[in-house]
Amino acid sequence: MEKLQIAIEHARKRRESKEAKAPPKDRTADEGAVNLVEQPDDAWAALKPFAPNARTLARNRIVVENDDGGAKTAIDILRTRLLTMMRANDWTRVMLTSPTSGCGKSTLAANLAMSLQRQEDLKILLIDLDLQQMSLGDKLGLSPEKGVADFLSGSVSATDQFHRIGENLAVSVGRSRAIVERELLKSAGAQRQIDAAEAALKPDIVLFDMPPVFATDDTIFAAGFVDCAVVIGAAEQTTIAELEEVEQDLAQYTNIAGVVLNKSRFAPKHAGYGYKYR
Repeated sequence: MEKLQIAIEHARKRRESKEAKAPPKDRTADEGAVNLVEQPDDAWAALKPFAPNARTLARNRIVVENDDGGAKTAIDILRTRLLTMMRANDWTRVMLTSPTSGCGKSTLAANLAMSLQRQEDLKILLIDLDLQQMSLGDKLGLSPEKGVADFLSGSVSATDQFHRIGENLAVSVGRSRAIVERELLKSAGAQRQIDAAEAALKPDIVLFDMPPVFATDDTIFAAGFVDCAVVIGAAEQTTIAELEEVEQDLAQYTNIAGVVLNKSRFAPKHAGYGYKYR
């Protein structure tokens, strides 16, 4: 509980800092750090470029630009609804989670990131924080030399670990079958690393792919440092009781942006995802 309270206090201070005036440029601080924060384009240019293979994306149900079915439209609508809500509330960080595994949250996270990336005026970070079952890298076809756990532990910087897709999407994924210390995300160092990446790259939105709520306490902990959560359920798998329990648990620590119903066989022909928003 002590760690959870620290995370909540950390999130409160971060949100309050958004409302404060920007500090003057001549403040006494490390000049290198100030330059990095004030010149995000340089930080983005320093990221390793990565171009996902179209066949890999299609095989993993990641919608591509020239998709002629209804999935792209459904994802784009979800993107726009979420963006509108986040802009109205001055939110930046959103987690995607589910009650249990197998609901397709990582697939949805990748799809949402790729949809946001098509809006060239946006800058997006996508970070895989499902540290025990990291799958985003496989879905994108990205196998980094250093994984997200190396970034969170502080052994590498965001510049050395993140990969850039196009000019405006940066992704941090894990290495396949990497063994990750279970309490890593709860460390103060991990929080500093995430804050530093956000300060350097100045994204408009940060997507965190989190573990299922019932699988670990990492998601409840992370709810203390995000602005909102999207909960994904799977048709004919997730129960209403499970969704309600997850909403109630997360609502104690963050805002619930919406609930997405995935894998529905009875959705309209033009929709790949069913969804509801408050």
